[in-house]
Amino acid sequence: MKLIAGLGNPGSRYAGTRHNAGFLLAELLSEKYKAVFKKKLFFNARQCAFNISDTAVILVEPLSFMNLSGGVVRRYAGRLGIDPGDILVVYDDIDIPLGSFKIRLKGSAGGHNGMESVMQCMGTDEIARLRIGINSGFKPGDLSEYVLSVFEKNELTRLRQGLDGAISECERWVIGKI
Repeated sequence: MKLIAGLGNPGSRYAGTRHNAGFLLAELLSEKYKAVFKKKLFFNARQCAFNISDTAVILVEPLSFMNLSGGVVRRYAGRLGIDPGDILVVYDDIDIPLGSFKIRLKGSAGGHNGMESVMQCMGTDEIARLRIGINSGFKPGDLSEYVLSVFEKNELTRLRQGLDGAISECERWVIGKI
């Protein structure tokens, strides 16, 4: 069994923002596999399940704020007996151009508070992560204002094109081809 956690912030205030790129990928992945998200109150998350090849996948969107996502991931891992090596965390990255993505099997959080929360709660940096590029001309300034801004229509088109490749990368990770 594999756990994929798409990170973002809950609520309509944050819908469509750059910081919710992990949620967007999770929603596209669930659509591809015709899986329906349901709220799981014990876990404080939305969850759906499906198979990729013969591997069961639990896809979650924590309903905690981004910086507290680790507790949700830890609850899933503990309750379902999922090892850190079978967890993929998907989140936004300001250091990657819009529509691009990078996957790593372990490493630092790179300054991302959501990933830092997951690593702290799981007690390891050996958790796979798929970073989705959200940078479309960010100029030094208020980073939080930028990541909490809504994508413009043309940016969303570019992002969705890149997410097709990111979904394929998730599938490759699930079947062990990374």
